[in-house]
Amino acid sequence: MADPTEKQFHEVIKNEKNIAYENLENAEEFEKYRKIQNLELKQYNAFTDLLNEYDFDKKSLERLLLFYITILGQTIIEQRLVDTRLYPLIESTLLINRLFGFDINWLMGMSMIQLHENMIKKKYNSLGGKIKENESLYKIIPKLIDLIKNKESRDVTLQLDMSQGLKQIRNRLTHEGFKHNVSPDDLKIILQEIKRLEQTLYSVKK
Repeated sequence: MADPTEKQFHEVIKNEKNIAYENLENAEEFEKYRKIQNLELKQYNAFTDLLNEYDFDKKSLERLLLFYITILGQTIIEQRLVDTRLYPLIESTLLINRLFGFDINWLMGMSMIQLHENMIKKKYNSLGGKIKENESLYKIIPKLIDLIKNKESRDVTLQLDMSQGLKQIRNRLTHEGFKHNVSPDDLKIILQEIKRLEQTLYSVKK
């Protein structure tokens, strides 16, 4: 019986690795592995195609190999960094789906509502306002309007009023958010209000 070729040997190793990873309980870890594996394969194929196309001398080949290894290493590290940074987001989204049956829009909606609220609180604080413990946003807004009028000599009464759409979304999420999903249209409404509020409070020029 003939000895296996190098290609056959690597194929066996590859199959064994795939079987091992497919049997992992953590499917996310397997997906990360497959991403890196596919990335490595693409980089390898591009490199071998380059070698086949040109006739390199030894010195040039050594430099090319070093460059390839460096680029591949950087790419793998960057991919793993992205996975690490997104890990809390991914885990939170999975948790939301398990508990509430909702998707990432719910998480984005909650975050954007908090952003809108904190934009108001930051402006209020920057003008000397003191936020009391458990003080509601609706009590802060009239005081902020007065501060802006007194300290910046401008009237923002109408601009600070939240739209009916935003009020409804905010009330749903604040009081019983676990019962209500957030739609793409909801996100558009919140984003429009955030941009409008930024223009109003911070005088951002378009």
